[in-house]
Amino acid sequence: RVCGGRARRGSRGHATRSFVGSGSVTKAAPCLGPLLPFVCAAQSAANRRSLTCAALETTGLVGLAVAENPHERLRILYTKILAVLQNIPKDAAYRKYTEQIVNQRINLVQTETDVQKLQDKLNSGHIEEVIVQAENELSLARKMIQWKPWEPLVDEPPSDQWRWPI
Repeated sequence: RVCGGRARRGSRGHATRSFVGSGSVTKAAPCLGPLLPFVCAAQSAANRRSLTCAALETTGLVGLAVAENPHERLRILYTKILAVLQNIPKDAAYRKYTEQIVNQRINLVQTETDVQKLQDKLNSGHIEEVIVQAENELSLARKMIQWKPWEPLVDEPPSDQWRWPI
């Protein structure tokens, strides 16, 4: 649902939403659902999460739901990533750089309580996108343990491996 309330047709055939107060309909207003991408684009970053439409329940990104508790979710994911990285040798480049980034981000999550400010400081899109990125990084870290890219090659690569055209 983009707008709170129930959809109905107004007197001119336009979609409207009925907003329910204490058990009774208090007013009818035009639904901004079809115009939501334009409304969001027109608003400043600080106001993006609080549209005038009652109880905005969307990120504006198809298939990406609003995160209920993004701070807790990110804290859990970053903690899991750091735990998985402990199984990778300390001198591996992937571990060094991933630990550095994850530690910076977990510090931001722990210090910044406002979701919009956290989103701006992380500078990686919507907070929901940051959660997806963290989930993907956790998956990659687990795969890196299986792949062991820090180990030497089994065979020497062919001398003309990087020559093109062959």
